[in-house]
Amino acid sequence: MINNKNTGFYRIGAVFFLFCCFVFVPFINGCSSFSNIKKKTKGIVREINFLDENLKKKVWVTSFDNRSSWKAQNFNVFFREKLVETIKDTCSQILLIDPKEEGYSDHLPILSSGGIDNFALAEHGRLSGLNAIVTGYLADLSAEQKKRGLWWFKDTHYYLQMRIVMAVYDTETAAKLIDEDFVHKVEVDETTYQTAVSKKDENIPEIDNAFVHAANVLGEKICDAVGIEPWKGYIISKSDDRITISSGRRSGLGPGDILKVYEIGTIIEGAGDCRFSGCGHETGEIKLTDVSSDTAEGIQVSGEVKNVGAAVRFKQ
Repeated sequence: MINNKNTGFYRIGAVFFLFCCFVFVPFINGCSSFSNIKKKTKGIVREINFLDENLKKKVWVTSFDNRSSWKAQNFNVFFREKLVETIKDTCSQILLIDPKEEGYSDHLPILSSGGIDNFALAEHGRLSGLNAIVTGYLADLSAEQKKRGLWWFKDTHYYLQMRIVMAVYDTETAAKLIDEDFVHKVEVDETTYQTAVSKKDENIPEIDNAFVHAANVLGEKICDAVGIEPWKGYIISKSDDRITISSGRRSGLGPGDILKVYEIGTIIEGAGDCRFSGCGHETGEIKLTDVSSDTAEGIQVSGEVKNVGAAVRFKQ
């Protein structure tokens, strides 16, 4: 017969051993080990959150504008490509929308104040079955030099600095999941510095490397923010008891799936002509009968479905 006390002791010992591995190994092997463990742990947490629903969340990464004075690096195309690569490598359960797909345009809705019309953007996202929309721009790219050191031992150091502004919008509420002002500085040699100052029409490898670094950092932040959000789809048409939603097979849906329906929340007026939608309460359920690539049809099985634009969530 197995001794329960001994079994419990061994289990506690095993947990303690694993704890020690995570806590003390970084101090043995250096900071890079801690960074790797942290990165892997965050990845596991993302996968666990995704597995709760086993559905892919559709995300659209718009083109990032270049609003800096630097025009040589083809930032618009290069940065989006690197950001998309990071998201694909980090978040296996995010479904990224190809910008060439029909219905997607980098001409975003703009308010009279000049800012993005968040509510109109979210409405467009619901029609396309999106969970989140990523926007942003290169705000600044500059070069500077500084004296560093003690007294007469000071040396001149040269730097390139960039600033990227990024926002991630939730399509159900039109609120920002991320509002990031990312600044990154990299030290360069004098020759690179002089090139950056005098020739803003010449490509510089250090700038490309800085863009890649920014894409890696911001891509992981997108994964974290979208990963903790529940999967959502949206009703795009209703005829009697037949309901069509803007998500389908590519999102992981199939015939027979049951979805809960949530009414559209109260519209809230924010500062600067921004509008937001509160989360509505559950009103009914639908059962999917026909599923295509990016849409699905179903029938109402309980409660009531009132409005086009209402959110749906997977019933566990």
